[in-house]
Formats: sequence, structure tokens, C-alpha cells
Amino acid sequence: MPRLVVLALGLSIVLSQAAEAATRKWTGAGGDSAWDTPSNWENGILPVDGDSLHFPAGLAAPLLNDTSLSFIDHLWIDDGYQLNGNPIEIRDGITIAPTVSAYVGLEVRVAQSQHWTGAKLGGSDPGGTSSLNVVFTDASAVLSVSAAGTWYLFVQGAGEVSLINGVLWRHTNGSTYLYVMNGFQYVPVPMESLDPTWQAIP
Repeated sequence: MPRLVVLALGLSIVLSQAAEAATRKWTGAGGDSAWDTPSNWENGILPVDGDSLHFPAGLAAPLLNDTSLSFIDHLWIDDGYQLNGNPIEIRDGITIAPTVSAYVGLEVRVAQSQHWTGAKLGGSDPGGTSSLNVVFTDASAVLSVSAAGTWYLFVQGAGEVSLINGVLWRHTNGSTYLYVMNGFQYVPVPMESLDPTWQAIP
């Protein structure tokens, strides 16, 4: 009986944590760029592990993840934000609004299979071609990408990348990058003609 009580208590805690997970919406009302400022979030509630984060239209700015968040569920970006700061694990994907160019300069860790979709995603240099640093922490994870524009991803680790549409390129220094473009917008000009250090992967 004591064992059953302990198991039931453990299950109750897990269910309680799952129920508390929520979508936290950025408001920027705190007057600074810090994720760790409660008043920058709707209702003054800081995100916790397992929450999803929503950065809405009309408030685009350079923002800093100075929190101790280990992981979030989903990331929604609806404007041209520039996100920098501490690394973070994403467990259920990224959605970028169809007409938005977003820049994520913080390291994103992938520990389970998920889907990323949207217009344009890159690193922390608006107007440039710096790449979002993606680190697979689980070799069995599959990251599927569907792009409506150009994405620049610097991929590390043994996970698999599945392109719904796009072209995969490899830098000649041995690093793997994704240069992903929408199939309907893609103009097949060899990347090598623009930068000889890039080569297409058959």
C-alpha cells in the first residue's frame, strides 16, 4: 500500500506540472529587453520550464534570454525579433509568421523530434547571413523544416534533418549548414557561385 501511495503521489505531481504549462506572451511592458523581468510578460508571469513562448506582432526588438529556463515547449515568433542570450531546449517546434524575418542568436537544443516552419530564420545578425546554432542532444531526434523563405541553420550533433522543401548545403570546413528556401521561390543559382566555400549535397 505505501508503494501505491508513493506512485500515485508521483503521478499527481507530473499531471499537476503538465496542467500548469502555459503559453506566455511577451508584452515588453517592463521597459527593458530581459526575459527575466516579470512585467515584460502578460499578467506579470515569468515563463517556466515546459511553457510555450509567444512573441507577438508589433513589438519587435532585440531581446535577451537571461533566465534559467532549461526547456520550452513551442516558440511562436510573429514579428522581426532578435533573440539572444542563454541556450534553450525546444521540444515541440518553432513557428515563424509567414511574412516575418526572425533572428535567433541563442543556441537552440533539439532533444526530440519536432517541426519548424515559417518565413525566414537566421542567427543574430539582421540583414546578414549568420546562422542559428542548432544542437542535437538526442541522436534519434528528427527535425523537419518547412520554409516559406530562406533559413540559415548551423547544425551540430547526430540528429536527422528532414526538409519538407528546401536545399541542403555543406560548408567545406566540414560543418553542416541548412540553406532552406521555399520550393516555389527558389532560384537554382549554385551557392558556390556566390561563395566557393559552400557546396550542394546531392
